[in-house]
Amino acid sequence: MQPNESQNQSAADLSSQQQPANGRKIKKGEFIGVGAAIQAFGIVSIILGFVFGEKASGSDYALVCIILGVLLLIIGGRMAFKWICFNCGNKISGKEVKICPVCHCNFTD
Repeated sequence: MQPNESQNQSAADLSSQQQPANGRKIKKGEFIGVGAAIQAFGIVSIILGFVFGEKASGSDYALVCIILGVLLLIIGGRMAFKWICFNCGNKISGKEVKICPVCHCNFTD
């Protein structure tokens, strides 16, 4: 074997070893976290809306409280779910990410 051939083979071996593995992203929900706290504020707001809705003078305030409560429930529900790497368990910034920043695996889905 000539020296150039052995260098080419070792370079090919290194490039095959450095290729990141294929992985996948999974959506994981949190039971206790920021999203749950925002949902709790939404529930409190809806309850306050019904309490103030019983009084004739607070009907406008009741409508605002109920709408705000529903919005907080929706926003908190969206915040309760996180994307994580299946291989290393690292949090990923979003669904659009193609490569894990920690383990450098390529996401296939």
